[in-house]
Amino acid sequence: MTVTTNLATGLKQQQKKQEGNAWQEKRHSPSYNTAYTLRANALALRDIAPFGRDVVYAGNVSGNYKKIKMEELKRPDIIEVESFFNEYVEYFGGQVISKREDNLDDRPNADYLFKSEKVIAELKCFQKDLFNNEEDISRIMNFLDRWVERKLIKQADKLKIILGSKKLSIECYYDLLSACTKTIDRALHKANKQIQESKRTFSLPDAKGLVLLCNDGNYFVQNDIFLGLIANLMSKKYIESDIDGFVYFTINQVSTIPNSGLDWQLWVPSYRNENDSDLSQFVNDLGHKFLNEFYTLKTGIESSEKFIIDDTEVGYNAIKSMKYIPKEIIYKKK
Repeated sequence: MTVTTNLATGLKQQQKKQEGNAWQEKRHSPSYNTAYTLRANALALRDIAPFGRDVVYAGNVSGNYKKIKMEELKRPDIIEVESFFNEYVEYFGGQVISKREDNLDDRPNADYLFKSEKVIAELKCFQKDLFNNEEDISRIMNFLDRWVERKLIKQADKLKIILGSKKLSIECYYDLLSACTKTIDRALHKANKQIQESKRTFSLPDAKGLVLLCNDGNYFVQNDIFLGLIANLMSKKYIESDIDGFVYFTINQVSTIPNSGLDWQLWVPSYRNENDSDLSQFVNDLGHKFLNEFYTLKTGIESSEKFIIDDTEVGYNAIKSMKYIPKEIIYKKK
């Protein structure tokens, strides 16, 4: 296990050094100049998110929370996202497709049907922490070997990179981002097929397709990078697909925001067509009732703060300022 930790720690240290430059280059490239990107990078926060919770990050207590005894502070138990969201969909008035009598088990249907709103939705959760699992050791070593072959690093650099003492080049970091992108692409590709099948199954050719993407344990890149990778894929590969919009959100995997002592969740919608008012209103209602009403009902934790942002640059900077609270604290595991 020591090897796993060192490998992951070293690569993550180099990753953090490269995130800023890599993202700045990619977000200003022509391929990012799309409706999906504009929404994802900034306008998304205008809707619902993030939501602050009355749970304080130990060591980051500020303001009135200094008066609270630390032993009184307790984060909620980890939520099993799929079953939790299934229950919420029914609470909201939607249907879990697998429970419908007319569901066809011989095809990969989507997860949810909101019949009156004519929306079909599929939930995908990213739970694997890329390059930070024991099973990823061979994968990481393959990257290092390929970088040596391509003369991006020297043989003697491999151990230094593993230990985090040598900076990873931008070319190497892009390789890691590419691997992360493939993981997202597989999820989107499958979701698109499932939405297509559900449109046929329920004879709803004009229904809107929505993909719900929950980050529930993948700490490889921060929210802003993750969101940018999704938006880039949507604009490059899925602009003509059956996916009309997506939501990137977090439940368990909360973040900090500068000058806040709260845990923050995130709900970031993005649409193929910027003027899709019907879908955006539906997604706004879906997110609002989920994080402000249902989550509180099930956990007893009320949202103590939230902010809604309509400005592009301010929205992007807000997402960028968020940093994950370590999984050792949230998930109680390494």
